[in-house]
Amino acid sequence: EFIRIERLGDALDHARLDAVGTILRERVTGLADDGQLRVQRVDASRGLVAVDAGHHHVQQHRVVLRIQLRGDAVTGTAELRELELPDGSRVTLGPGSVLRSAVTPRERRVELAEGVAFFTVRPDPDRPFLVDAGPLGVRVLGTAFELRRGVGRATVAVQHGSVRVQPAGSAPPATLRAGEWLSADEAGAVARGAASPDRIAAWRDRMLVVDQRPIAEVAAELGRWHHGRILVLDDAFGRRPVSGVFDLDQPEAALRALVRPYGGRVRRVTGWLLLVDAG
Repeated sequence: EFIRIERLGDALDHARLDAVGTILRERVTGLADDGQLRVQRVDASRGLVAVDAGHHHVQQHRVVLRIQLRGDAVTGTAELRELELPDGSRVTLGPGSVLRSAVTPRERRVELAEGVAFFTVRPDPDRPFLVDAGPLGVRVLGTAFELRRGVGRATVAVQHGSVRVQPAGSAPPATLRAGEWLSADEAGAVARGAASPDRIAAWRDRMLVVDQRPIAEVAAELGRWHHGRILVLDDAFGRRPVSGVFDLDQPEAALRALVRPYGGRVRRVTGWLLLVDAG
């Protein structure tokens, strides 16, 4: 089945595009020769997008967005938000993020439902600061650290102080100190490394510092700063590692610079969709 992306793009131009990204990412397989977007199927079962289709081509387009982001703080595309929690701890919430908190006299508990955040935790030896990020649980007393959560994976990086991290599954807990990071997925696979503390959470200054990260992962990060969607169509290409420093105020230019060393290609389809492949 084909959807004329020009019409679909028009329907979505004024919508919250991040809500349909997962659906498109699952179904887009490429572009047909006539410039139409090749889609495996259209399914409204997830309650995000419904499209009326004709016999062979989409005859009418009726997009229904049902976005329910439930949290204490939510950020949109390219938006940074400074928060102060009731205990005096501070949070910088990055674009496309959802944060929930429950700070009581007995405990300090926060959930990063999605996105990226930088925490400066006020010391309180009687109330550890607990953060749930899906594949990772973080426990701190007083420190500064970055936490990011994507699809099935979470990463924590410590700027100063130390944190206690509990990955999902059977992986043992780990203590991270300044300049160390740990990443874990829902299956319990863990990676660990080091980074310069002054480069951690550089996105707060609207810069992205990348060291041997997969193209697809970095493209997803740039997608939080791009008013539209970025889709990497080639999985093998998306796994190639890249390094560099990129300007988040220019996400499309950053994306093109990202894939250029491998001969990759970025194609703009309508005003909001960028497709990335191996070229």
